[in-house]
Amino acid sequence: MKINIATAHLDLTPSFRLYIEKKLAPIEKLIARFDPASGAEIYVEVSRTTLHHKQGGIYLAALNLRLPKTTLRAEARAEDARAAVDVAKDVLAREIKKYKTKFLAARRS
Repeated sequence: MKINIATAHLDLTPSFRLYIEKKLAPIEKLIARFDPASGAEIYVEVSRTTLHHKQGGIYLAALNLRLPKTTLRAEARAEDARAAVDVAKDVLAREIKKYKTKFLAARRS
């Protein structure tokens, strides 16, 4: 699985890149059935939505998972960039599980 990271109005430090890669590693186990050849890609965008606000959900994390037949998307806003990545990862895991039930139901019928 390939992880592409983009940022806007935010510095991507090596420790933050490592944090994102570590958090998204379990996603590979969830998609192993759909993509055994490991051709899936995750596009991660972490940005600061506004430059003048200091409180509230000012960080946005958007994850786009491209599978061979579909694209799954998850978005989250939080007060911290790392927290936004955590919430978006959880949303993406739910989307994968939902897709997995539809995928298996279609194969069984």
